[in-house]
Amino acid sequence: QFQYPELDVVQIKQNISSLVHKTWLELKTGMNIPERLIVLNKMIFSKEKFRANKKDLLNRNNYFLNNFLETKKGAPISLCLLYMIIARELEIMLKGILLPGYFVLKYKDKFNEFFVDVFNRGTFFVKDDLKRFLKEMNEEDNPKYYESNTNQEILKGLMKIILKSFKQSGEEEKVQEWENLLKSIR
Repeated sequence: QFQYPELDVVQIKQNISSLVHKTWLELKTGMNIPERLIVLNKMIFSKEKFRANKKDLLNRNNYFLNNFLETKKGAPISLCLLYMIIARELEIMLKGILLPGYFVLKYKDKFNEFFVDVFNRGTFFVKDDLKRFLKEMNEEDNPKYYESNTNQEILKGLMKIILKSFKQSGEEEKVQEWENLLKSIR
């Protein structure tokens, strides 16, 4: 709403609720968490046709929920956030992890721990795969990359990407507005 003051929040909530409902209708009693997430993958990527926008990652339409829901193309963080919201409504508690230039989800209970790469159509992977990914990105193997971030940290990460987009396009007034907004989040 900061970027789009006239935004119809009720409509966006209805769109997300519709996705939750459609997914819920596909679930069967007794499904384990990975099976339920496979149903969610099928709904989001096959039936609803959401996809990764790999060509234009700094396009702001990838990040603002109203635009992203309309175009069905998004960046790692926006795809993951939508996926996480739907999963939580279906009582699957996924957590977000900010990685350098990327975003993944984590599921952990007393029996299972795995990650979900929503940007790659909901691919599941384990800790060793994440370790290899970080090595390929020339990143130090830091314990923070295996633990979930708070909602505030995720919001700040999203806002920093949007701020970078405004800087890249030379919109100084927007840069100042978003820098001030970012500073206000604790």
